[in-house]
Amino acid sequence: MQHLVNTYHDEWAEVVKDPVRRAKFKQFVNTDENIPREKMIEFIDQRGQLRPTDWPADGQPQTNWQAPSDDVFARSEKSWVKVGTTSDLIQMSAHLFFTETASLL
Repeated sequence: MQHLVNTYHDEWAEVVKDPVRRAKFKQFVNTDENIPREKMIEFIDQRGQLRPTDWPADGQPQTNWQAPSDDVFARSEKSWVKVGTTSDLIQMSAHLFFTETASLL
């Protein structure tokens, strides 16, 4: 036990002090932009503390996020497309991309 006490160090304090390590912990990997939590999650005040609102009773998640108007995927119709059985795809070791026509790479 004494060895644990003697060799203990705060890993998160090291991350905070080191800009290279700290850069690995950001909200989005492909941008330095940050979105405030108030814009992503709706909060309510309960006994002087903020907490996320409860989900509606029907189980639908509640969010303030809206897809950008130029997001083609958000506007597209989504449906399952049968391309084969699992064993077919594993045997071919293929990557499947669905666009206007399905294609295997």
